[in-house]
Amino acid sequence: MSIDAGEPEVHYRRSLVLTRLGRTALAKAEQDTSARLRDEREHIQKLLNEMLAAPGDLDHRYDAARWLFEHGHPEEGLRWTEKILRDQPRHTKTNRLLADYYEKTGSHGLANFYQLQAKSEP
Repeated sequence: MSIDAGEPEVHYRRSLVLTRLGRTALAKAEQDTSARLRDEREHIQKLLNEMLAAPGDLDHRYDAARWLFEHGHPEEGLRWTEKILRDQPRHTKTNRLLADYYEKTGSHGLANFYQLQAKSEP
């Protein structure tokens, strides 16, 4: 059985054990991690609900893609951006998101391309 470090309950239970051991600073850090993970889950669930309510809304898709990039899931974020740009190739926010992503990863040519796409919004 493997433990999912992204599971809030794991961190909560670990905080309980650390509290009983008197390691309050580590327990507090685990409690904070648990709370952050719960907040993130609530946020992504809200995004999913918004996308279900308005499936054609590209801004909801963009919010999901941005969240994925910000939370260490760039491959999935890239798939979402592809879907957005398939429907609207000059979606400004998505092109800026991709420009930033590719700049950070050292793909300057792609970064420049997406930056130009973002600027050429009709």
